[in-house]
Amino acid sequence: MTRTNRTTADRSILRYSAPLCVGVLALGTLGGCDGPESVVATEENSQPSDAAPRSPEATDRPASSGVDLSATVTVEGIRIAIPDRWQPATTASTFTAVQYTVPSPDGDAGQNATFTISTPIGGGLMYNLLRWDRQFRGEDASTSTWITVDADQQTVHFVGQGPFDTGLPGSTGVQEDTMVLGAIPIVNGPEQVEVGEPDDAGRYEFAVDENSQPMRLSNVFIKLTGPASVVENARAEWDAMLQSIEIRDVSNWATP
Repeated sequence: MTRTNRTTADRSILRYSAPLCVGVLALGTLGGCDGPESVVATEENSQPSDAAPRSPEATDRPASSGVDLSATVTVEGIRIAIPDRWQPATTASTFTAVQYTVPSPDGDAGQNATFTISTPIGGGLMYNLLRWDRQFRGEDASTSTWITVDADQQTVHFVGQGPFDTGLPGSTGVQEDTMVLGAIPIVNGPEQVEVGEPDDAGRYEFAVDENSQPMRLSNVFIKLTGPASVVENARAEWDAMLQSIEIRDVSNWATP
């Protein structure tokens, strides 16, 4: 999905659809409904920083090696290595299992980006992706989604850039030139997507269904949100983080 030339009607949809899922009001920028409590474990990272990538073209740039991955976190069977430069932070919501601050390269704390991993939360894959898309407002906003597949494990990727507003109570309003990188490993069988042939970058076409309704299925949502220049500066680290993901046993929460 690629969306440009956003209209006033687009900007009103999020506020119209937000009541469909009560949990979204508490979640802020992560999204979703209630789900089981997640256990998060921090471990020493044994993966070398130049390890071979697990999936092709995890973002719209080639993967970069040489990123130091100092530790890992495990959220309900999804194990993720964290770049060394990112700093642990207090989670802003009970729906957030892990939160890190990604420092601005110029040292301006007011321009830092935020990395979050959600607890396994409901609402459904499509509903949450659609909400992410509609948080980007105005004609200058653009978003895109695609899927990568590695050993039958599908991951949905999201990139949005432009004027951004969560549309939720407590929002500070539209933030200009914001970027969001998102990744959702699909662990729910009913949400697996039938894919065709990949493009030259190893991506599979994926379109968000605007008629999708919230469901009780659970997913873990991975996001990096902040000023576009700061997020762009962290793209190599994001790539390395995505390539580190390992899916363990999620059978205890992967089905409704």
